[in-house]
Amino acid sequence: MDLPAQHHVRRGDCPDRGAESAGRGVFLPGGTGRVPYALRREMGEAAANMLLQEGHEGKTYTLTGPSSWSYADIVAALSRRAGRPLVYQDIPEAALADGLRAAGLPEFVIWLTLGTIRDIRDGQYDLPSRDLATLLGKEPQSLDEMLGAVFA
Repeated sequence: MDLPAQHHVRRGDCPDRGAESAGRGVFLPGGTGRVPYALRREMGEAAANMLLQEGHEGKTYTLTGPSSWSYADIVAALSRRAGRPLVYQDIPEAALADGLRAAGLPEFVIWLTLGTIRDIRDGQYDLPSRDLATLLGKEPQSLDEMLGAVFA
């Protein structure tokens, strides 16, 4: 069976869920890196459409949103949602690593977290695509809509 392939960058329902509850903002070494987040349920719907519809055999789709957002963009949207100013502060990697260690996270989790944020900062996740919208037959949710779904 010649099935379609898919890959995705980051889900919109997993980034920095603690950011809004932190009260002050987001403090990460992410620079101005951008990610075209998308919701897991939209990715799942798109994957189901690929399998249930004809014409996707042998194709590869990039299941990301059509727009990319930086941590500053996310924090601005969180500020609108919270009704108060929040900040994004680009901090040194060592500061985040120290904070994660103080919180008791194991070294491999710290390594994975720093590597992911470094890749975002360096633009490796900035791969927007119209594929998700095409497979859904509609526009994926906007950043504000995604955050509303995540923090509902």
